[in-house]
Order: sequence, then structure tokens, then C-alpha cells
Amino acid sequence: MSMNGELRLIPPELMDQLDDEEVVEGIMDGDGISVGKAWNGLHYLYCGDGMSGESAIIGGISLDHGDTGYGPPQYLTPDEVAAYARKLDALTDDDLRAAYDAKAMAADGVYPGGWDSPDNLEWLLTEARSVREFYRDAAAKGAGVLQFLS
Repeated sequence: MSMNGELRLIPPELMDQLDDEEVVEGIMDGDGISVGKAWNGLHYLYCGDGMSGESAIIGGISLDHGDTGYGPPQYLTPDEVAAYARKLDALTDDDLRAAYDAKAMAADGVYPGGWDSPDNLEWLLTEARSVREFYRDAAAKGAGVLQFLS
């Protein structure tokens, strides 16, 4: 079984309803993207650590419900989404290439492993472009973001 990173838009009108489990489940089934197994590699590129730290992938405010078996979903407010959108827009592919360190990622246990394959960097760069566009769109809509693993 694999862990897949998921990002979903939280419409502005639902931001104050995240204590409602049914609302959160609806958001989890709603509009967004999956970065699949790239989630932990992207988090590493964004913040330099496998699991600690915060990024556009991991690190929002945890909810008490909606756990898919890999921990509770987390959310970012519209202001946080706008800030991440700006940060992601400022990151170039060259910046992300410079952050890629296969040996350090392996030593840190970054999921799913196999970082010494040159194809994995290009895979992460492709996923990073999708994340950048997702956050740009979410910020333009004034939306929050729900982050979770499935």
C-alpha cells in the first residue's frame, strides 16, 4: 500500500465549517490535485527536511476528523495559501534542482525512496509545477487548502 499526497481547495465559504466532519469529507472528495508518492520528496525540496517543518505539502492546522489512516488532514487558511503561492512562484526549477540531494534524502528516509535515480528529480519538478499552478489558482479564488495523505 502506498501513501499519496492530496491537496484540495477549500472554498472560502466553507472555511468556517471545518469542524463539521461531513464538510471535510466533501472537500476531500472535491476539487484539487494528487501529487501521489511525490509528496515527501516535494516537502523535502520545499523545506529541506523529510517530515518536520512546514511546506505547501505538509504542515497546516490539523483537524480532529477525516483521518485516512495516515494522520488527520491539515488545512491552510486563504492568507497562508496566498503566501505559499508567492513562495512557490519565486522557486525556479534551478532552485529545486539545487535543493535535491539524493544521499541526504535517503538518509532522512524521504518517502518513497530510490532518490539516486536521475528520473526522480524530473518527476519531482513536474509535480512541483502542478503544485505551483494549484496554489496560484487557489490563491486567486481566495480559497484555503486541505492537505492529506491517502
